[in-house]
Amino acid sequence: MYFDTAEGPVFRPPTEADSFILRVTIGCSHNRCTYCNMYRSVSFRIRPAEEISAQLRRAAAYKDHIRRVFLADGNALVLPTASLLEILCELRQTLPKLRRVSCYAGPRDILRKTPEKLRQLQAAGLQLVYYGMESGDGAVLAHVAKGVTQAESIAAGQRIVAAGIKLSLFQLCAAGRYPAQR
Repeated sequence: MYFDTAEGPVFRPPTEADSFILRVTIGCSHNRCTYCNMYRSVSFRIRPAEEISAQLRRAAAYKDHIRRVFLADGNALVLPTASLLEILCELRQTLPKLRRVSCYAGPRDILRKTPEKLRQLQAAGLQLVYYGMESGDGAVLAHVAKGVTQAESIAAGQRIVAAGIKLSLFQLCAAGRYPAQR
């Protein structure tokens, strides 16, 4: 479900097909990964609180049917923690049957959040983070311009798990590097 008329395409993980898509940003805050062109057509921006609230007001008409919310676009954790906590609070007030809130997150923005801030987000209702780790190999991370080192990439995923937030981890697999399945 989607009530937004903002610019650019909207992407979400396949497992979020039945979720209400709440665009808290437009585009991706990193937007330099060599393999990804999802948000190349838009300039990144954080949406003002009023735009987010307007989306929620439209969603309120369906409050008895919305159980899951996906905070889009490419990296909701780029928002200040206080803003995210306000959004999570507004979601709970507007959508009383809400069971799950999820988002994409990039490693740099995960690492910018202290463990305590991530625990606050979890306590406020952020339950699942989709993290494009891509690889635990430093050379691969550099090649794809992920913007983090091997240690930072791994630490980002560990920080999400340590906060009690479920982690859905994306990994790249190079064709021809692994034996064919039989």
